[in-house]
Amino acid sequence: MSDVCNIGVAVPGHEYEVAIGAGVTGRIGAAAAATGARRVALVTHPQLAQRFPAAVEALAGAGLDVIELFMDEGERAKSWSTVGGFLERCAQAEMHRDDLVVGLGGGVVTDTAGFTAATFLRGVRWMSCPTTVLGAIDAAVGGKTGVNLTAGKNLAGTFWQPSAVFVDTSTFASLPPREVRAGLAEAVKCGWIADPAILDEVASWGTAVDLATLAATEGALTSVVTRGIAVKAAVVARDERESGLRAILNYGHTLGHALETACGYTLSHGEAISVGMVFAAEMSALRGMLDRAAVDRHRDLLAGLGLPVAVPRADLDAAVPLLRRDKKASDDLRFVLLEGPARPVLVDDVDAATIDAALAAVST
Repeated sequence: MSDVCNIGVAVPGHEYEVAIGAGVTGRIGAAAAATGARRVALVTHPQLAQRFPAAVEALAGAGLDVIELFMDEGERAKSWSTVGGFLERCAQAEMHRDDLVVGLGGGVVTDTAGFTAATFLRGVRWMSCPTTVLGAIDAAVGGKTGVNLTAGKNLAGTFWQPSAVFVDTSTFASLPPREVRAGLAEAVKCGWIADPAILDEVASWGTAVDLATLAATEGALTSVVTRGIAVKAAVVARDERESGLRAILNYGHTLGHALETACGYTLSHGEAISVGMVFAAEMSALRGMLDRAAVDRHRDLLAGLGLPVAVPRADLDAAVPLLRRDKKASDDLRFVLLEGPARPVLVDDVDAATIDAALAAVST
């Protein structure tokens, strides 16, 4: 096993560690057994259990009874019916409160696994093994779990922190370029809101990044992923339940989530928040908070990764009515805007003319 980086998530009353490195999934068995669990519900996709057998083998090798809970791919599978089926299976297997749920997969899997753990017997422990860049930086850390409703993404859920997270960077080599892009959009977000060194590193890759080669190169993504996780861990430790500071992690997400829903999830999460970040940067500039060079840098970095920086106006028009359904919204629309790199602010007084002008700037 290569060098492993451990990042602590210091949530008051529930501290845990994120282990990052090639091969760390093999540690899940010992970690699960150490909790005293006898049974483990493993939430994953069937093909992931075959492609990444280390987690299954580690759990079984630790003497644990593994109950495999398979779900379909895609945001549509993150649903009430999926979780309901999993809860029935856990009950039929006679899982107890000292047993464990493990999520092996991307953000859809880890969100679903965490929500299953949070709702079974009013809460059992869970651990996360993200297999995508997006899952590692975004979904696996911070304890947000949930499912989608017809009205919008992640509108049902709870905060339920994992007991441990294992980010096995060797899984990134198997990702298609589109999945790598999705995760790197979250990394760029972390760069803008807290750690500009991420932006410099992404810029160093050039303007037409070969994502397949990047993902297959040992350690090429590890620095950016680690820095992104560190940003999220620091924010979550200060504001677990999004009463204030944690909302900055939603930079680009207010429009992004609405676009995902409006487009029926044909846009990936990373693609949608890429447009959402440019939209937020444009609003920031229109309000005199951000200079034009920073807006241009948004476009250059995201386009260099192959991410969209604009979408058809029809998609935006379909997304706008969904903005007020966003789980972060209050009576007024609330946006995360920028005064500069690592200077995010929450704003809830953006006038309609500014919103319309920013929409026009991200319209094709």
